[in-house]
Amino acid sequence: MTTFEPDFAEILPFAQAQLKQARANDLALNPGPLPLPDLTEQTADALDAVTAPTSPAEKFLAMVPRSEVAVPAPASECGDPECFDGWVDSPEGARRCPRCAAQAQTLKLAEQYARAGVEGSLYHLTWEDVRLRHESWRLVRALGRSIRDVMRDCLSVAMVGERGRGKTQAGVLLAKDAIEAGYSALVTDWAEWVDEVQSDYTRRVRTQAEHVTALTTPDLLVLDDVGAAASAAGDLERKLFTRVIGARYNRRKPTIITANLSKSELQAAMGERAFDRIEHACAWVVFNGPSERAEVERNRVQDTLERIRREAGL
Repeated sequence: MTTFEPDFAEILPFAQAQLKQARANDLALNPGPLPLPDLTEQTADALDAVTAPTSPAEKFLAMVPRSEVAVPAPASECGDPECFDGWVDSPEGARRCPRCAAQAQTLKLAEQYARAGVEGSLYHLTWEDVRLRHESWRLVRALGRSIRDVMRDCLSVAMVGERGRGKTQAGVLLAKDAIEAGYSALVTDWAEWVDEVQSDYTRRVRTQAEHVTALTTPDLLVLDDVGAAASAAGDLERKLFTRVIGARYNRRKPTIITANLSKSELQAAMGERAFDRIEHACAWVVFNGPSERAEVERNRVQDTLERIRREAGL
């Protein structure tokens, strides 16, 4: 029996070649993983591109344009550059802007004047516009300075006298004093109010009781030119006057009355019963001094003529 003996010198190179080819085939079919990148060479932009999911609110806010420039504070309405939204800095800390406070007070008074029926030239009238030359004016001025006492003690005032002596102005100034002291006030032309009551009653728009209630509500009521409608309205005016004065008296609310009549003439116009409501419950002020209206008009005309002459070079 013959024994076969391989020639390793010939087989070994062949086997090594086969093994190398097998490794090449395996690498082609099963490639190895790519090498890890060197993070130190990556840019910041590449890292920033990877972000976490955002919420709906964050997505909305991301759409709002943002500026790196500081937004300046809005200009204050009062004109003070140190004021921001009604506040200013001080050594003691933030405090209310005095200019804003003054403007707010002026606006509040303007609204109260409008509700009180103060309008026209009387809207801007102040005590500084009045010459206190006559005793009647000085007495009314004293009442204005003590308006809190007038309100507390329910002191009504009846101002009588000839036309043009300033009774309406005096009544309005007392109403303004009351408003500035924190009370409510109403200035009403008596004749116009009586006409309105008649008209509304005829048209069934508003009852007499509702009209009377409207005059009973304010803390201070100024009835201007009482008695002016007596000849036309007659008994109705007397009836309404009695109801208004009586309702206010029972509620301890003072009333200011102005009349272009003397005390006796007012009594005759309003009737004994109506007059009795005020005769002993009022401080009577007789305006018998110089005509304030005539002097004001003369000064106004004179000022206008002087301006025209000056502009014309005369």
